[in-house]
Amino acid sequence: SVLNLACAMVFSYWGILYALIGGMLNTAVYFAAGHYVRHYQGGKKLLTHPKVAPVDKKLKQAGIAGIVLLHMFPVPSFSGMNFIGGLSSVNFTVFFLGTFIALIPGALARGLVG
Repeated sequence: SVLNLACAMVFSYWGILYALIGGMLNTAVYFAAGHYVRHYQGGKKLLTHPKVAPVDKKLKQAGIAGIVLLHMFPVPSFSGMNFIGGLSSVNFTVFFLGTFIALIPGALARGLVG
């Protein structure tokens, strides 16, 4: 994003670290929001829907590699993907590590350009 590129331009190589920290904070906050909705606002009904349940099951089985692949697609947005991750039955640690791995190439590229 433009903000990550600006971060890399202003802070040079430290910008890579700052962009990764910002992305991971976004992941934690939106995952927690999705997790809250799932547990306290009736989101569990969504996971039992006949069209959603198989996708959720496959995502949970795919683990870290599945999360990395999902983050390679530009749709939905990064924050939206994190929220959906919180709604799913994927473990936070798995989602967090998969997201971190997916962010590294882009952060490095922006940091080297900046």
